[in-house]
Amino acid sequence: EARTEHTRSRRYSVRRWVRMFGIKDDECGTSEELPLGVLVEVLRHLSHRDLTRAAGTSKALAAAARHPDLWTSLSPSIPPGWIFERRPLVLGWASTLARRASRLQHLDLSGLATHVGDEQLGTFLANASGLLTCNLSYTSITDHALEQLAAYCPSLVELRLEGCDYISQAGLRAAAGACPLQVLVLAHCRWLGSNTDEHALEFVRACATLTHLDVDGWEHLRDDACQALVGCSGLTRLCLDGAGLGDEAMRACARFLPRLQELSVSFGESISEQGALCIRELCGLTSLRLRKCTRLPDAALARMLQGLHLRRLDLTECHGLGGLSAEALAVSSGSSLVSVCLAWCWHLSDAHLHQLLVSCPLLEFLDCTGLEDLTEKAFRSLQGGIEEGGCGNEDQAGKHMQRLVLKGCSFVADAAIRSMVAARPQLTAIDYWGEEVTHSWQNAP
Repeated sequence: EARTEHTRSRRYSVRRWVRMFGIKDDECGTSEELPLGVLVEVLRHLSHRDLTRAAGTSKALAAAARHPDLWTSLSPSIPPGWIFERRPLVLGWASTLARRASRLQHLDLSGLATHVGDEQLGTFLANASGLLTCNLSYTSITDHALEQLAAYCPSLVELRLEGCDYISQAGLRAAAGACPLQVLVLAHCRWLGSNTDEHALEFVRACATLTHLDVDGWEHLRDDACQALVGCSGLTRLCLDGAGLGDEAMRACARFLPRLQELSVSFGESISEQGALCIRELCGLTSLRLRKCTRLPDAALARMLQGLHLRRLDLTECHGLGGLSAEALAVSSGSSLVSVCLAWCWHLSDAHLHQLLVSCPLLEFLDCTGLEDLTEKAFRSLQGGIEEGGCGNEDQAGKHMQRLVLKGCSFVADAAIRSMVAARPQLTAIDYWGEEVTHSWQNAP
């Protein structure tokens, strides 16, 4: 039925597609009259399901649909599960993809849950020897699927397995030992995250080429497990769940990861001043995320920030953050910061935040969620004009600001928020209630 429908409307469909390229109806004719390059560009906008349908409508579209550039990536823009259905598929979608799998470089099946099984995935991967990146997050795969990846995809450099609850250390060792992995995402893997012994990260010893490791959500990870990072000196990005981590884990990062550029630690309630000083030794850091580090006082945070030159900083629920930290951040990273999250850092005052805004002319994102004591005085530099006695560079504050989050800031008046948006048309502000205030909304009739 689908083939008949597409064949009957072939001329109309081609004309509808080519309108995107500014070609008039009386100039295009049929698909056989269009250049191959134009057809390939048209087909590039289709899902693989629609692409296989289009290939059955004419010889010209069939030839264009075989172009290698159209089969280098596969993502779930197609309906969930259609590629792995057990019943015969209309127009042979699965067989068509199997024939094209040798050209596949990027595979994204994240979120397909039980639709992706080891057996079906293995049949497909057997023909995908050129695969470079694979995203199987939140699927029901097991170690057998990882062993198949290791056997069939020797060039794999990126593997994302977030939320895969049925994989174990054995499967990871198989994949890590056979593939030159550079990116490995294992966040919120329930089975792996429940491992409490010192061998929890042992699989990374086989990943000599690893540059990005994400094990966020492993709430049982302990300090001694981080000793396995000794073989990952090339790591530039690391995401950890700090619920069971303390100063020794931060010391291991400083000792074994000299090239680290991005560090993320959530629930770092056991990290003390000694751990913060270890973080300062990571002089190459450009992005730092320390969430809920409640044991770090203002002075310790200030000493840590003095040695860093950051572009992105997230200190959500670091309740010790105060004037000393704000001043150290403005001095050390003010010229480079583009994103700052200070949510629930209650001890920040209007003066501290104003100083930070004036010292960070490149700032694009600022999150002040839950700072109940702030008033509009903290944001006077964003409202246009320079007050008498103000700094000469106040007119540069917020020049690049795109998003300002003020949820829960009850003393920042709505009129002040509208004034900021009027002075900075590119700015989107989030008010006390979580609603967006933009320049276009403000000027709406």
